[in-house]
Amino acid sequence: MAVPAQPRAPMLDAVGILKEAWELFTRQWQAWLLIGLCFMLMALCLAVTCIGIILMGALHAGLYVAAFKQLRGQTPEVRDLFEGFQWFGPTTLLMIISGFCVFLGMLCCIIPGLVLAVWWYFALPLCVSHGLGATDAMAMSKAKVKEGFWDVVVLILIIIAVNFVAGMVPFGQILVGLPIQTLMIAIAHRDLFGLEGALPPVGRGPAPSVQGVMPAQGAVACPKCNAPNVPGHKFCTACGGLIA
Repeated sequence: MAVPAQPRAPMLDAVGILKEAWELFTRQWQAWLLIGLCFMLMALCLAVTCIGIILMGALHAGLYVAAFKQLRGQTPEVRDLFEGFQWFGPTTLLMIISGFCVFLGMLCCIIPGLVLAVWWYFALPLCVSHGLGATDAMAMSKAKVKEGFWDVVVLILIIIAVNFVAGMVPFGQILVGLPIQTLMIAIAHRDLFGLEGALPPVGRGPAPSVQGVMPAQGAVACPKCNAPNVPGHKFCTACGGLIA
């Protein structure tokens, strides 16, 4: 008699991620309100300049700097927004490549563009946390997301719902929705890819163990988890640990 297949455990606990993000937001809501306000003002200033669009990737990277700091037990600060500009090169290239490809995909019956957007959903935070270039971050994000595509879709739908509810209040989408969205993506990133120095999840069980997804020819083994890494990378692409 054939043994019935066991149902696949979700790769991401989207509801748990939302609860943890809300808990983290309420702990540092003053800091996040200031960050959201400064982000809005900076984004408006960039929007009226001809070069503003190419700086948005680095500005979003600054949001992840703040979120990753809080996941490590530190206090997020407004100046973290400016820290994102140290990844100006890879984040700008990422925005250009992914934006162009998603746009072309949307022209092809919409669905291909949506699939690409989901595949590369974690590419930008990977540039920040793992020190990856644009194409490496896109490849790593795609490889991991393909393991649980619909789990990531559910996470994105919940994030959209959070922003919709927050948007019912004037400036709520920027001051509340954006911080919670950033924290949710950062938490999911930690659960999927690892984050060096991250504290245990708040109000949940331990984060799922992560495994490397991007072996390379002539790879360098991580001293912490022994996963293969592309030579020259500062952080392990599997556990986020520092590579000597």
